[in-house]
Amino acid sequence: MNPLFVDPYVLIKQYGDSVIYKWNEASMEYDLVNKTGAEILELCDGSKNVTQISNEMVSRYSEEYNRTEKLVKEFLCDSIYQGYVVVNKQLPNSLKSGKIYGNFDCVTPMAASIELTRKCPLRCKHCYNSAGYSMKKEMDFEEVLIILKKLQKMGINKLFITGGEPTARSDFINILDEISKRFFVTVVGTSGYLFTAEFVEKFKDYKNIAWQISIDGQPRTHNLIRGRKDSFERADFAIKSLRKYKLPLVISFTLNPLNRNELESVIKYGKKRGVVQVLIGRTMELGRAKNKEWAYSFSEFKEIERDINKFKSLYETKNFFIGKNEEGVLIDKVKEQGNCGAGYISINILPNGDVTPCTVFNYVIGNLVQDEIEDIFASKKTFVFKNLKSPTKSLCGDCELYYTCANCHGMAYQAGKENCIWKRNFKKLLC
Repeated sequence: MNPLFVDPYVLIKQYGDSVIYKWNEASMEYDLVNKTGAEILELCDGSKNVTQISNEMVSRYSEEYNRTEKLVKEFLCDSIYQGYVVVNKQLPNSLKSGKIYGNFDCVTPMAASIELTRKCPLRCKHCYNSAGYSMKKEMDFEEVLIILKKLQKMGINKLFITGGEPTARSDFINILDEISKRFFVTVVGTSGYLFTAEFVEKFKDYKNIAWQISIDGQPRTHNLIRGRKDSFERADFAIKSLRKYKLPLVISFTLNPLNRNELESVIKYGKKRGVVQVLIGRTMELGRAKNKEWAYSFSEFKEIERDINKFKSLYETKNFFIGKNEEGVLIDKVKEQGNCGAGYISINILPNGDVTPCTVFNYVIGNLVQDEIEDIFASKKTFVFKNLKSPTKSLCGDCELYYTCANCHGMAYQAGKENCIWKRNFKKLLC
């Protein structure tokens, strides 16, 4: 009997623990497996029996056969129980093998955020990158296609498309078409300001594309924050247009002192409009919000979690959810690492193709247009991010910026003082 690693499971080989996952509707189920387990799964291609797989593992590790066979059988029994592997005397033709990506010498991110442009019709007071005008040497369509192919080949399964305003690109629909064909799930973050009925008609059939529309309070507050008197009206039109075609839709609410008391009204609005989720993020002391009047520190945001939990109990249903923007891919495993996963679980790609750990952490790892993706993620820099600890009280002491930087590598890198201990340690690790 020949074991088969079976679709819809996907194996992502990487340095350290590899990942087995499958998508279940809108969520991802995953397990971690060590290198030996990943190698066994890779050998389960339907053409080899247990004896042949055991012999191959013996030759790789110079182990005694009986011990190796016992370990292989135990692992396969567990994999069959979990559903990753199917074993029959004759495998039906309808069974497809699961996809396998990556290699054991690289870190393989699970998710990537792509900033398509810095161009934006709005001037939001909380914008972390002060978007408005295009960045110098932004990628053209062919260069965007290059990075999409590289990300697909490496096995990155989730994309977040952002800007600026991504829909401001004249080739946005062409890019969206390529993304829809190559990735299981993609989220487009947009203000909805440029939406028209004709525009939405062009992508109504892309059911694996989800949309995240920003709503930052009641109409007057939203318009004040966004810098346009008609921004709420246009965002509302975008939401209704997306719901018309039953496209997956999330509302993003960025918390600041001006809209602090309007979170509940936005949750009610989102539920009424039929969105799947309201995501709540904090304004960070960056870009146009680089003053303490607008930003929320990590500790201040933690205090607001009581309200978030109360609203969850009041308004959540099996079809409507309330969450924090920091919740994401493999979050419980990331917490074990003592960091957020930036630079190895998830990455950010700037409009010129530069790769950074996240949208806030603006340290450049490489350029995905010019560099091979394997070279970027096999580099020492990437392994530094995997083991990098967040700023802590024991390290930072009485630094006045601690509550701004706490638990965020990006804020520590950007906001840290010249004599910042965390930043000095980070630079030493890179040497």
